[in-house]
Amino acid sequence: MPQTYQVTITLSNKQISVAPDEVTAQRGDTVNFTCNANSWAVQFIAEGAPDSSTRRNANEAVQPTAVHGFAGGSASIRVKNNAPDHTEWDYVIAVYDEESGEVITKDPDIVVGGRPGG
Repeated sequence: MPQTYQVTITLSNKQISVAPDEVTAQRGDTVNFTCNANSWAVQFIAEGAPDSSTRRNANEAVQPTAVHGFAGGSASIRVKNNAPDHTEWDYVIAVYDEESGEVITKDPDIVVGGRPGG
């Protein structure tokens, strides 16, 4: 039975915190992102080391690969039913800090079907 995971993104003092910091999801699960800041985005990048010849594109695992919203808003991605098991997918969170005018970033992971090699 597919599950929905809630990821809460908080911006405070030019620092992003994410709770939980990492999600371990299964095929068909949904990950819902919510943020307290004015403008935010989540972009899934890829799986594997950046310089690896086996690096996989994020569209193999999640749909859509990018979501965004405004303060208090939420948006969801779904882990594809054919996403590779035992993979760790990098994503980037970008949040606009109204006070400083800067874009603050953080790069957590989503693990599909257990840790790689597990």
